[in-house]
Amino acid sequence: MEVESRYYLSGVDVLAPDGTKVAVAFGDSWFEGVGTTIGANHRSVDFLNRRVSQGWIVNQGIAGNRLLRDEVGEHAPARFDRDALSIPALTHVLIHFGINDLVLPGVLNEPMPAADALIDGFTALAARAHDSGLNILAATIGPFGAAEIGTPDGLAVRRQVNDWIRTTDVFDGVFDSAAAVADPAAPDFIRPAWDSGDGMHLNDAGAEAMAATVSLDDLVL
Repeated sequence: MEVESRYYLSGVDVLAPDGTKVAVAFGDSWFEGVGTTIGANHRSVDFLNRRVSQGWIVNQGIAGNRLLRDEVGEHAPARFDRDALSIPALTHVLIHFGINDLVLPGVLNEPMPAADALIDGFTALAARAHDSGLNILAATIGPFGAAEIGTPDGLAVRRQVNDWIRTTDVFDGVFDSAAAVADPAAPDFIRPAWDSGDGMHLNDAGAEAMAATVSLDDLVL
């Protein structure tokens, strides 16, 4: 009997000089790079890595991933130990979550989460990072007004949560990528020049704009 085997690569360990520090981009498709040119290394995390002069940002974005519920992969708290805390030399965690929490309920016939539920989820992630001696930086939730699966209720919750993210002291830093890539005339929508075409993801230029919102003063590696 012939046996067929399949192998999956889950990570690569790289030798680095002593003292090298590492951050992790822990989130959803806006980190993974959906909408950007495949194989071109034009994801937001790629552009951010080009900005830092030392250290590295590991990309642990999963398209479809959520903060509060499992769907594509385990939800953020369930995979935090494996996909963030297990990374050697880790000093910083960057997070971008929320879009899938607010667009998938309409597709999956689930109740829309309240703003307070998302705020509690973000606060719990920050506490776990701090308990592990890490700094945590949070992105505002990106606009998705032109997406077919977006809803007015979801957009309203997005605005509430983003107002909290911009003003809270829960995080060690905030990068307001939502405001940076939004259409000035319609802030619930991605700027047309940076929309990948689906109303919910960034193209290459949009990913570069997102990466530019991270203050390198907050991300001292």
